[in-house]
Amino acid sequence: MPMNTPRIKPPRQQGAILLMVPLLVLMAGSIMLRTGQQVLGQQSAALHSHRQILRWQYQAHDALAWGQVQPWIPGEHWQCRDVPYGEGQACLRRVSPGDVLLAGRGAARGEAAQMVFWQRGRQDGERVVFLPQGWSDFCPLAAALCRLP
Repeated sequence: MPMNTPRIKPPRQQGAILLMVPLLVLMAGSIMLRTGQQVLGQQSAALHSHRQILRWQYQAHDALAWGQVQPWIPGEHWQCRDVPYGEGQACLRRVSPGDVLLAGRGAARGEAAQMVFWQRGRQDGERVVFLPQGWSDFCPLAAALCRLP
């Protein structure tokens, strides 16, 4: 009778699994890093856009305030002056007898996008007096009259 000898099982090869686990962890980490980099790139672009808008807004308000203290002789066409200490520009025109409109524009030269704020005023003799409630973030005139040079 043959002897029942226990069968000896060959050892399982676990080396392949030990190599695959770190590779899978590295692949997952690489995918997560790439996704994180894309999200940061998008957020960086959005932040730059917001910073640019805030910069234009500041320049437009600054130009409007500067334009209110300048001596103007209102005319039928836009008269524009560069703010001497910044990148803004103030422009003024007569819109009707005795009424004027001041525009404060914020944008660097050559930039297509810009921000403009508007301020209504009255001509009082040789002075221009701006109305406290005359501020607006849109032009109160027809679009063709709102085009600044």
